[in-house]
Amino acid sequence: MQSNNNHQETLSDPEEEEITHLSSSTPADNSSGQTHPLVGDDHDDAPVGSHDKDLGMSEEAFHDFIEQQVAKKRSNEPLSLKDKLSIWTIGILTFFVSIATILGTGILGLPVKLYQTGFWPFFSTFIICFIMQAMIILYLTEILQKTELIMKEEHGKKESLEEENIMQEKTSEQDVEDITHTNSNDQEEEEPIETIEQVGTTSVPVKEENKEPIVFEPDLHTIGRLFLNRVLQILFDFSVIIHFISILISYSIAGPIAIASLFNIKDYYPYFIPGFVLILTIFVLLLERFLSHIISAATIFKGALLLIMVGLVGFISQQTKLNFTDNFQYIGHPFLIGTVSLGGVMNTLPCKYSKIVRQSQPPAVVNEDEDETTEEMRIRVKALKIQIFRWSAILGLFVCFVINVLWCLFVLRIVPQESSSTDKNYPSLHKSKEKGEISTVPIIEIIKLKYPQYVWLGYFVQFFISLSITVSFCTMSAGAKHMLDGYVKTFEMAQQRVGSVASRFSEFLYSKMTFLKHKPSRMSLLLKIVLYGATFLPTYVMAQINPRSFLTVMEVFTSMALNLESGFFISLILLISCRARYSHHVISVPLPKLFIYATVGIVAAYFLFAVVFDIVYSIIGWAWPEKPF
Repeated sequence: MQSNNNHQETLSDPEEEEITHLSSSTPADNSSGQTHPLVGDDHDDAPVGSHDKDLGMSEEAFHDFIEQQVAKKRSNEPLSLKDKLSIWTIGILTFFVSIATILGTGILGLPVKLYQTGFWPFFSTFIICFIMQAMIILYLTEILQKTELIMKEEHGKKESLEEENIMQEKTSEQDVEDITHTNSNDQEEEEPIETIEQVGTTSVPVKEENKEPIVFEPDLHTIGRLFLNRVLQILFDFSVIIHFISILISYSIAGPIAIASLFNIKDYYPYFIPGFVLILTIFVLLLERFLSHIISAATIFKGALLLIMVGLVGFISQQTKLNFTDNFQYIGHPFLIGTVSLGGVMNTLPCKYSKIVRQSQPPAVVNEDEDETTEEMRIRVKALKIQIFRWSAILGLFVCFVINVLWCLFVLRIVPQESSSTDKNYPSLHKSKEKGEISTVPIIEIIKLKYPQYVWLGYFVQFFISLSITVSFCTMSAGAKHMLDGYVKTFEMAQQRVGSVASRFSEFLYSKMTFLKHKPSRMSLLLKIVLYGATFLPTYVMAQINPRSFLTVMEVFTSMALNLESGFFISLILLISCRARYSHHVISVPLPKLFIYATVGIVAAYFLFAVVFDIVYSIIGWAWPEKPF
């Protein structure tokens, strides 16, 4: 009777409890003859264990079936409001950070390079550039996921070695304790026993109890270290650093130009460079966590202003209706700076991916109420975050593509490509190119000359450009800091390996600087100071020495480093990550292998061509200033 009542309660439970009930008892254990909807009731009188035979499945297969049913039900569970907000927050932040990264100085310098090309030759190469940059975002998302898994695997191996070392130390201590018990009197053996017990009971458990969960945050340096050989890794790291430095130099020049123009003291902009660079660099290095929220809010504000600015400039272009000429002979002129105008997002995406990793970590203190359902939901939410992270970055790239195209079209409708033969002082794109000016400078001059009623628009444009470059400088500086911190983490890991170069170098510094030995964390701080100085100090020096080198820096150094780093190397790393040795790493949101093998060669060839073109273009430009292509 009691068995029947229990059976009725089981039937009245929800479906998940039914599945859980079945998973806790195999068909062979159902000796009371009870039935269940998932199993059937045709064999109530069958002897014990006959369900296995009648269902045609073993006990192990039955458990697998139950687990599949449970997983299927859990995968259909609705997400909580907190998870939905977390997912959409990642998407929105990634979208606006992508825009902040891409819409930096590229959009300002791009129209200036169209003084010979015109619009349609530029558009034909720019749309191909957009497709290739979108492919890089897809590739990088794949690589970041695999890098995270490999970092976890490396840490697991390291912990296994540490546990073996601890066991060996404990064994050695036990041997010493036995010898002490044998060869010492009772009074002498109490102290060592207490000391050994104290070491054993305080150091090891405290280490385990207070140990915070390790967060495996992939960065560009770690990506190169895990997938490339030593030579290629150095070349990859060098290209990343050169790209960061060159793009920050261009920001350091364009930012002060915009700020000085805002206050009508354009000729004095070199005096704004020290304050612009030093103040923002200090803010990023010391207040990155706090500044990240400000940057996110400023980026959203910047996006709104950007739409307004493009619309207003489009309105002015309808007033002027200036005709422009196209010449496909000079199609190569805007090609390099076009890759810069849509590139660079891969340098900041690892920062946003790290936020996904941190949010997906289990809590340091495990809640007793949490079960495997919570962990499965955490994995599911992380996969959704990665998906929206990837597509938000591509959407941000597409928005930047559209804005760049519209901006170039509107500038060509307002600013003449060449100076007028009657008035050599009238603003033109060719004149701005020779002076190294950004494209907003001639626009504002023309508005002041021909449309004084819209002079307020000029100030609005300058305010937007000043804000845009400031936000972009902070965003790229944070990306550079994230990579440099990756160097420090790699050094800290290598420092723990006995006999490694990092370990020997640390011992040498400890012998020379005793203040480092008493607090090892100071070694990491010293390394950070050196790396930050080696990256951000050249930014200021180069911008101050040659403040009119805006376009040269963008075309030669930024484009070459960017195309080599984000195009060729990312494609190569993706191919390497598809090898058999990495096949056991199952990622949450994979790309189809057929898609990878069908596209990666084309993408790598495109960016490798851009690198070669950059070299040839620079050599010809030095020997023949008026390039015929």
